[in-house]
Amino acid sequence: MTTAARRDCLVVGAGVVGLAVGLALARRNQSVTVLERAERCGEGASAAAAGMLAAGSEAGEPDAFQALCRAGRQLWPGWAEQLRRDSGIDCELELTGLVRVATTEETARGMDGQARWQREHGLDVSELLDRARLAELVPGLGPAVLAGLHYPGDGHVHSHRMVDALLAACLRLGVTVETGVE
Repeated sequence: MTTAARRDCLVVGAGVVGLAVGLALARRNQSVTVLERAERCGEGASAAAAGMLAAGSEAGEPDAFQALCRAGRQLWPGWAEQLRRDSGIDCELELTGLVRVATTEETARGMDGQARWQREHGLDVSELLDRARLAELVPGLGPAVLAGLHYPGDGHVHSHRMVDALLAACLRLGVTVETGVE
């Protein structure tokens, strides 16, 4: 029998989401066990993730999900700093902007239309930039790039370091993490 039988809360999956849930519960004075099928935490979707925080550049339409993504991105700086203090590990949050590029005229026209509605709904996005302007932002672009958009508020986090930080913070708060459990 695992220690999970004697806990207030049981979380299945020790990737970014599972560990974050375990940490939040532990901060609320709950006894928590996190179970992970793999031998190490974060080997599933979290290991495959690029860590993109792309509420603007990946916004497909003006809907509730897009608004939720924007609100979540705004919480990241404070959350990343709290996690660094709790774990001693920097997840390397960088909200230095992302660029989406087009390699065809058709894609460029679509991106121009997308940027218009995004600005109308409060997203921080550039006008459609030509190749020369993009090269100022991202030196070394390939010759196929014709145009693109810059999303200055978007960014990324190092997903593997995020798992490490969450795991360390969980363990410091007494969360039990069991790996290799089916």
